[in-house]
Amino acid sequence: LALRPTSEAAMYTMFPLWIRSHTDLPFRIYQIVNVYRYETKHTRSFIRVREIHFYEAHTAHVDFADAEKQMDEYLKIMERLSDDLCIYFSMDIRPDWDKFPGAMYSVAFDTPMPGYRSLQIGTIHEYGENFAKNYGIKYLDENGDMKYVSQTTFGLSERLMAAVIGIHGDDKGLVLPYKLAPVQVIIVPIPSDNYDEILEYSNGIKSKLMEIGIRCQIDNSDYTPGYKFNEWEMRGVPVRIEIGKREVNDKTLTISL
Repeated sequence: LALRPTSEAAMYTMFPLWIRSHTDLPFRIYQIVNVYRYETKHTRSFIRVREIHFYEAHTAHVDFADAEKQMDEYLKIMERLSDDLCIYFSMDIRPDWDKFPGAMYSVAFDTPMPGYRSLQIGTIHEYGENFAKNYGIKYLDENGDMKYVSQTTFGLSERLMAAVIGIHGDDKGLVLPYKLAPVQVIIVPIPSDNYDEILEYSNGIKSKLMEIGIRCQIDNSDYTPGYKFNEWEMRGVPVRIEIGKREVNDKTLTISL
C-alpha cells in the first residue's frame, strides 16, 4: 500500500510535457482517484470515509481572466447538479487558514443537512500561477514569449451521496431525486381473483408512462405486497403505484398512490 501525494503533485509534473503552446490552451483534464485517509478513528459513512473517491477537474489557461471564466463555469455546473439532485447549497469563500495550500482562493459548496449542520459537497480552487511556477508549466504565446499558465481545479466526492441520502431519505429508507432514480415509478399489482386483469391493466399504465419518458417497472414477483413495498422503498423509488380490486356493485380496478 502506497500513500499517494495530492493530485497536483502527481499530475503537474506532466503538464509541461502536455502544454507547449497557446494552441494547447485551455487545457482541461478529468480524473477519478482513490485516496486513503491516514487518520481513521472518526469515520462516518459517506461523510468521512476511510477511502475517499475524488472526482476532479484540472484546467490550465492563458491568463487569470480566462481562468476566472472557468471558475464561473464550475458554478454553473454545480447549480445544474444541485437542481438534478434537488439539494440547496451556499457558496462560501474559505479563509486563508482553511483554503487549499497553494491556492489564491478556495470556494466551497456547503449544503444544510438535517440536524442543523452543514456538509461540504464540493470545492473549487483558483491557483493563478502558483503551481505553474513551482512545476515550470509554461507556454509559448502568439508573440513568441514564454508565459506561465493560470490554473484551476474542481473537486467532488461521495459526500454528494451523503447529502442525497440525508436530505431526501426518511424513516422508511432511501428516497432518490426524480431525475437521479434509475426507476422513477414502480407499479405493484395486488394479487386477487382477477389477477390477470390487474396485470393487463398494470401493463397499460406502464406503457403510457414509458411513452412520456418515465422510467418505470412492474413488480409481478411472487413476494407479498408488503415485501415489495419495503424492497422498493429501500431502493429509493420516489413514486409507487398500487393497482388492486375494489368491490363497488361490480368489480373495479383502482389505483392507489
